Amino acid sequence: MSVEPRGCKLTSMILALLASTAGRSRSAQRTGTIMMTATDAVETSAETALNQALAALRNRGSSLDADAIVEYRNWFTSRSATVAVVGEVSRGKSSVVNALIADPTFAPVGEDETTTVSLSFCPPTERLPAGSIHLEFPGGEQAISREELSDWVTANGTYTGTDVGAALLGVSAGHHSPGLPGVIVVDTPGAGGLSEIHARRAVVTAERAAILLAVTDASGRLSAPAIHFLESCTKFTRAVIVVVNKIDRNRSGWEKVLDDNRAAIASHLAANPEVRFPHVEFVGVSALFALKGITTGDNRWTEQSRFPELQSVITNILEGVDRYALATALTQAIQVLNRMSERLRQEEQAASGTDDVIDDLNRHRSRVAELSKKMNRYQHHISQQLTHLQLEVEGELSERLRMLDDQWRAWLGKKITGMSKADFANAQSSIVAELDTISSEIQQTLEERVSSIIKSMFESADLDIPVALIDGPETEDPSPLNIRGATGTDLRSIGFLLMGSNLGRAASAPLSGFMDRALGGGLGGGFSSVMSLAGIGVGLMFGGRIQKRQALLDGLPRASAELKEHFRRNLTRSVSAVRDGAVLEFKDAIDEEVERLNKLMADARAAKQQSDEERRKAKANLTNERRVLDGLLKATERELARLTPTGNQMGITRL
Repeated sequence: MSVEPRGCKLTSMILALLASTAGRSRSAQRTGTIMMTATDAVETSAETALNQALAALRNRGSSLDADAIVEYRNWFTSRSATVAVVGEVSRGKSSVVNALIADPTFAPVGEDETTTVSLSFCPPTERLPAGSIHLEFPGGEQAISREELSDWVTANGTYTGTDVGAALLGVSAGHHSPGLPGVIVVDTPGAGGLSEIHARRAVVTAERAAILLAVTDASGRLSAPAIHFLESCTKFTRAVIVVVNKIDRNRSGWEKVLDDNRAAIASHLAANPEVRFPHVEFVGVSALFALKGITTGDNRWTEQSRFPELQSVITNILEGVDRYALATALTQAIQVLNRMSERLRQEEQAASGTDDVIDDLNRHRSRVAELSKKMNRYQHHISQQLTHLQLEVEGELSERLRMLDDQWRAWLGKKITGMSKADFANAQSSIVAELDTISSEIQQTLEERVSSIIKSMFESADLDIPVALIDGPETEDPSPLNIRGATGTDLRSIGFLLMGSNLGRAASAPLSGFMDRALGGGLGGGFSSVMSLAGIGVGLMFGGRIQKRQALLDGLPRASAELKEHFRRNLTRSVSAVRDGAVLEFKDAIDEEVERLNKLMADARAAKQQSDEERRKAKANLTNERRVLDGLLKATERELARLTPTGNQMGITRL
């Protein structure tokens, strides 16, 4: 007797945005079932359970909920994951990047070719076709040829330190990476070595998920700064691969170097029990051999390079990210099945046709209808919460910018004798990275907390939370994770944990969709548009003025003031849209529930007029239907439990 919900505006808003934002990566097919191919027996079984659950939802009149589950998962799995490569100076970072993308000369290599901005090798799209290179500026993009790339991105490049070069935010290149299809490989600036800020920026701005590759070499144990860097990574990622390059120079001893590095980290943890560490994989490679294999086509060089092992580690971790998307879909399906089971139970009661049941339904309907009379109160409450949140976030932004200003003033204070061209370029890229990181982190905080406010409003009224805002499964947060080599760990469980930490913009995509649709496309991307620092005409930061030390000092507070005003103006507009959209969705949910209860009451009154035998048969049919549904629900819950890595399944130990 179920009816299709007639409101569901939040769900339709989200689906429309997800369909419209697929331009930067592979397009998701719109089908009635999930788009992925399972990789093992557990996932195959989970896929089957999910599709059975989706079929049950559609058969019971919840096609919109089923479509929301499918669309969000397909949207998520169509996003490009990111591999961010950082490295100590002269360890072969850019050579590792070139080996990963299977192009020996694309990323500039050499001591005189140190990169000053992030260079992203992206799966080709309509916006960024294969072979194209786009410079990213505050006001837009500029296409260049491959031959011009070094002039823009290296410390001694023609445009480095010039007025136009100082405003460069980053570079994107459309490129097929055969060993890592669909993955964005980011060559972070080399001038800063193992830079936490550039690594953090690449991770927190990733569309889907990010793995950090820290490149060192086989000449000896990890340096103290390298260990400190790995420790700092815990603040923003749970998946780090230490790539020990140049094993060709230490063929008999590189494996011992890997063991020594693990021992060095273990010793550091033993001496500092309060320290937390991400999961760390160690893989020895030879970029030299890999590039020879690419150049000559001789697979023997490729095999000796051990790059296939590195690619396998990356791929396995990313499979865990896809597994988390499957687990989230199962979690959403389970919650909707639970709702459906409860409604079938109510239909069973209505089939009895007793006066008590009719009275209970009438009281329930009156309670729900009463919510409509309290809409002004709910609207006032959510307005208060969002206004309070806005003030908190504005305060956090001000504090983060103040700290940034203090940090760079202290750094500039040490540059009494002036700054070289490379110093200016490194300062520029680091400031850009820090601003972009602040932007992304505050954006994620906003989206998570606004989502929580909307969900709490529905929960307080005992109304169903919109499917797209149902959280994925929680994951454990052990510390530290086991430090392993390239084998012996179920790396998919690490990818699962990576997504469970709720990092990456994909986790908050539903709310961004709600924002964009609520504004009628006015922001073109929800909170990401509000918080985008790259689009602010601050010259990011001050264009050519960065050449002068005093101009940099003067420009920081001016840029901060412009940023805060831009943020305040757009956030006020966005919060208003969230309030209006949430209240409208809330009202529709009330109307749908009243309509459903009216139908139940009509059925109960009709049952009262039936014979005992007719009522018995009707109730028996509903009871059997509910039992079948509950059996499917329990089976789906079992599959979710099997799919979700916990305890020993993850290979987690304490050192």
